[in-house]
Amino acid sequence: MSYFPTLSGGCVMPDVEPTLEMSLSDPTVTDAAQFYLDTQNTLPYHDGSPDQTVAGGPYTLPLIRMYNPQQRDVNRRRACPPPEGLDPTVPNPSCDEYPFASTYNASASTVKSRTVPLEQNRKAGSYVSAFLTKNHIIDGDAWRLAIVL
Repeated sequence: MSYFPTLSGGCVMPDVEPTLEMSLSDPTVTDAAQFYLDTQNTLPYHDGSPDQTVAGGPYTLPLIRMYNPQQRDVNRRRACPPPEGLDPTVPNPSCDEYPFASTYNASASTVKSRTVPLEQNRKAGSYVSAFLTKNHIIDGDAWRLAIVL
């Protein structure tokens, strides 16, 4: 099975943790990005945060890619309530989870969810997917998410 059917070549830099930047000022993902930042700031090990000084500690956990569609679906079902549990005040509501269902971090009991507009959930997901593909991040690889202004 190929993770990247349209890509070939590239190099591996095992000591580098690629970082996806998502902007709070991007109107296509504002609510989703704010949720990720809020969650990074409250998780015990600040999963995915590139900021090594959060909460006064020198240690944060990277996100770890998981390429297992069945486990991803299990993680998403565990994190997200049924549709009737979504916040009805959010236009076109959908459930977003962090750490992402497609990471091993989401298997932990610390995964959080929030109702965000469906369009933002989809756009943020497309950013993550494109980033993982472009950076050849495969199962077990570490990466980070930086929320910027």
